[in-house]
Amino acid sequence: MIDRWIIPWVYAVEGIIAVQYFRYLFSKKVGPVQLSAAFFFGYALIYGLSLFDNVILNVVDFFVMNLFLQICCFQVGLKAALFHSGIMTFVMTASEFIMNLLLTAIVGDYSAYEYNLLVCITLGLLSKPLFFFVMQSVARVIGPKQEGIGEPKLLLLLGCMPVISTVVSIAVIYVGLTTVLEPVTEILLAISVIGLFIANFIVLLICDSMHKLYEDNFSAQLSSARDRADAEFYRMMLRSEEDQRILIHDMKKHLSTISYLAESANYQGIQNYISEWEKQPGMKKIPRYCDNNLLNVILARHSNICSVKDITFQVDVRVRTLQSLNDLELTALFENLLTNAEEAAEKAEEKEIELSVYARQESHSDVIAVVNTCDSAPIAHPSGLFQSSKTDKEHHGLGMKSARRVVTQKGGKFEAFYEEKEYRFFVIIELPLME
Repeated sequence: MIDRWIIPWVYAVEGIIAVQYFRYLFSKKVGPVQLSAAFFFGYALIYGLSLFDNVILNVVDFFVMNLFLQICCFQVGLKAALFHSGIMTFVMTASEFIMNLLLTAIVGDYSAYEYNLLVCITLGLLSKPLFFFVMQSVARVIGPKQEGIGEPKLLLLLGCMPVISTVVSIAVIYVGLTTVLEPVTEILLAISVIGLFIANFIVLLICDSMHKLYEDNFSAQLSSARDRADAEFYRMMLRSEEDQRILIHDMKKHLSTISYLAESANYQGIQNYISEWEKQPGMKKIPRYCDNNLLNVILARHSNICSVKDITFQVDVRVRTLQSLNDLELTALFENLLTNAEEAAEKAEEKEIELSVYARQESHSDVIAVVNTCDSAPIAHPSGLFQSSKTDKEHHGLGMKSARRVVTQKGGKFEAFYEEKEYRFFVIIELPLME
């Protein structure tokens, strides 16, 4: 067939589009080299099977291969992977069908791409930008927005390239197929369309490189945030040690005062003095809830908030858990969950919050359970969450939405419900373990 040498480039473009789509929706669980190798060999296999010239086989292997690549390379559940593979397969076939109908209106033959080089190139040049734009639109509509990662503004300018190429290609194919041209002119037109195809391929590579650059910048921000958390934790330790040194230095004076009160039989005064003594900063130790410094700082801060609001705060975080979350995801998740729990428990008669984090080996996941007292059932929201009791209705529920968005991005499960008999509100989260 005349288009055999073009098809590998078409599949290369489809592979890049698939990688960009999946990376926007899900977190990677393999490195960049492994990711590139997996998609290279996966789409090479799709190309090899396409040589059998069987349309049904082409559609099926495209669906199955993208399903396999999602599960192997990204943190995604089976149901979500099936859904997104189905979307990709439908959009890919629909874009080729629509553009081929457009070309058929010009050349008068639906199968012209099989024997006309110019039509074949133009079909690829028109259908793949459409495939790219639809998949990017779908990703931004149904996918979670990645916290902390901005969209490069230059991508908007680069996105104009496929649009311009589409317009130029339609004009070229119309002129080439409706006008009698010299063979040299036809060759030059074909070279021009091929050049546009290569230019669009380069644009895709540039977009992919820019996305990687922003991911590297995001990783640097995470590293900086981790360093700040470590520094804050060690500053807390130093302040605690300094308070303890001051307390030890004044120990003799405190004992002398207690001895004087004892000699005068002022037992109530001794009790009051010891109570005040226990409130000194040096008598308090920095709580160590877990082996993650950032989460430890977050939990310590909320422990102080609960202490001020007279809320009983119980924490049980098992070791070697939550390793799949980066620092920004960890902060967004626990800050929002605990803030919402505090707002509800503060208004309850029994003020209690329980936080548990443990690994569930049978489901190969980390489980986060937040339980807080709540005297009345919250109002259910159509989104599946619950409405906030805040007076600022414009921004109500954003905390729970942000927490669920992190869980969804990790391919996890988010469940929130109210137990009327126990007057408690439950948030149960399952996150796939990092492999």
